[in-house]
Amino acid sequence: MRRLLVSLFVLCISGIAQSVSLRVNGAAPLTIDPETFSKLPRHTAILNNHGKQIRYEGVLLRDVLARAGVDFSKPLRGKQLSTYVLATASDGYAVLYALAELDPSVTDSELIVADRR
Repeated sequence: MRRLLVSLFVLCISGIAQSVSLRVNGAAPLTIDPETFSKLPRHTAILNNHGKQIRYEGVLLRDVLARAGVDFSKPLRGKQLSTYVLATASDGYAVLYALAELDPSVTDSELIVADRR
């Protein structure tokens, strides 16, 4: 299985992210500052937390990965379909996604990196 390793570190003060850092396959880290992050297209997710609706705002994980050089302009094929993303928050929380879960030609789900709640 090919690996696309992405570590996302979000430092929060009063619920607003200060920066997002990415490391793709051992390359030098890329840091997206708040100004650059705020210029990416914004999205909203409303989640149900034990009957209470909570609204999160942020940018698509796909758009963050594209800033680091991941190409989503063409549908994923072949070995790309067995590539994965490991997202790790600054508090150690981690989640694993298949890169295909982020490809708009495969799914219409939109995973966001939330910077506001």
